[in-house]
Amino acid sequence: MANGAEISQQGVPVDKATDDQKVLDTRWKTLDIFREYTYQNTVTLQMSSTNINTNYLTIFAHNLGYIPAHDYVINSYSVSDPSALVSSLPVYADTQNIYLLPHITSFVASPTLTVNITGRVYTLDITTYFQAPTVNAISTNNPTTSEFGAEFINPNLASPNISTDPIGEFNFSTKLKPLNILQCGTIATVSGGLIISYNYPVNPIYLLAQYLPNGFTTAKGINITTPLVGSLGFQGGRGSITSNTITVNGVQTAFSGSFAYILLKDPIGLAQ
Repeated sequence: MANGAEISQQGVPVDKATDDQKVLDTRWKTLDIFREYTYQNTVTLQMSSTNINTNYLTIFAHNLGYIPAHDYVINSYSVSDPSALVSSLPVYADTQNIYLLPHITSFVASPTLTVNITGRVYTLDITTYFQAPTVNAISTNNPTTSEFGAEFINPNLASPNISTDPIGEFNFSTKLKPLNILQCGTIATVSGGLIISYNYPVNPIYLLAQYLPNGFTTAKGINITTPLVGSLGFQGGRGSITSNTITVNGVQTAFSGSFAYILLKDPIGLAQ
């Protein structure tokens, strides 16, 4: 490598390491965590004349200046109106914030929503196209048992011990595998499905997120005019992978719109 750095897995010589046997190669992007957050609050919903919630909640300010990949979990929620219909509680990101868009119908004038959310924001600018170089994709060398390697323990622990602490306490270890990115960007559906092309001899794992280039504006009254990306883990499609192409179609019916995607460099059969 002329410029940059590369580190192979423990037990794999750097000069023989394949793409999926690298712990670090600075030519590639990785799915690094920027922030983890928790949002817990009780808010009053604003109902339209058709009894549908019209407001959204800013639940975290990331201030990255670009739309990041993100995911979340709804830990708990409740609505003061026991007969309210909660259609969904989706979370979206723009270039500055993370938003919750409660899709709730209630015949009470001002019901309240109590919600607890845990979320994670990654440093990846998911809407900007990126394609990693192919260095050595096909595995030709298996890891061997070795006492040589590198480990960096989290210095913020109360009493870190590199000899006894579990592997989850380490910020870096050549025994672990990062999520290296083969390709990312945005793509629109065609004829009710997605076709993502890539140039790599190994079938990658893919992640999808809904992309709303014109924001979220509906008759329901929730209006955000900046481009938005939903969370990773979109569940509305069924995918198939062939050589250099991923095709995703609707599970029951065709779906439309645009999506942000991530193709992970590692195939399903990860190197050990």
